Amino acid sequence: MTVVLGPLLALVSSVGWGTSDYLGGRLSARLGALRVLLVSQAAATTVLVVLAVTVGGPLPAGIVATGLLAGVAEAVAIASLYRGLAVGRAGLVAPASAVSPVVPLAVGLLAGQVPGPLRTVGLLLVVAGLVLASREPASSDGARSGPDVRSLGFGLVAGVGFGAYFVLMAEASATSVPWALALARLAAISLIGLGVVVASRLATVPAVALRRVDVVRLLALGLVVVVGDGAYALSSTYGALVLVAVLAATHPVVTVLWARFAGGERIDGLRWAGIAVTVLGVCAVTA
Repeated sequence: MTVVLGPLLALVSSVGWGTSDYLGGRLSARLGALRVLLVSQAAATTVLVVLAVTVGGPLPAGIVATGLLAGVAEAVAIASLYRGLAVGRAGLVAPASAVSPVVPLAVGLLAGQVPGPLRTVGLLLVVAGLVLASREPASSDGARSGPDVRSLGFGLVAGVGFGAYFVLMAEASATSVPWALALARLAAISLIGLGVVVASRLATVPAVALRRVDVVRLLALGLVVVVGDGAYALSSTYGALVLVAVLAATHPVVTVLWARFAGGERIDGLRWAGIAVTVLGVCAVTA
């Protein structure tokens, strides 16, 4: 049962993160990304800190640095992804960021976590499928411009940041899951808060009033983030990093499916192929 629990929890985290990405994107379109991040992350931070204080026992000094670094890595990755999508080409930024599983995969292999042949093929399929599923179709006129180093740079920084989060969170969770989650979220909300302050001084935060329904949605978004974070942290204590991190990283596929079936967005053939390849890889990994 323990062998199965790790991959299952990793897939739960994928659903949680993919759902939060979709909901966050929809809310950001009207309220602004920084405001959405600040309120939802504040809600998630509050829940996780209360959880850590009540059930986590004394704070283990040995995981403070690792937990905080996990939050920093995640915040940098999110900021890079959002900035890249804002000023770069989404068709390059998103696929580049989808290589995040390569980081925990490499770390796991270096640590001696060598999967069998079937799982190795499955892991490679997941990474390839994520890149395909995350790509954006060409513009309506079919025009394609040359390589965009800036877009690729933002995407790769985001991918490495998310990959580092997978590794660092797994390391901290081995000692205390509640405190690892709380420390990471405290670091992330601190950086996000700093970003909001800087953006406010530069007058780049849109003056949009928060309605009561918006607050409820943002709080709900924070709880979904908690589900994703918590499921991944737990999965890393039951399964090998090389497996659970790659499975958790399939959350872009969940976001794409939400956009298709809840948002009515069109998905072209290559993205459907990417989703199919990802699902095939997940089946191979969990077989």
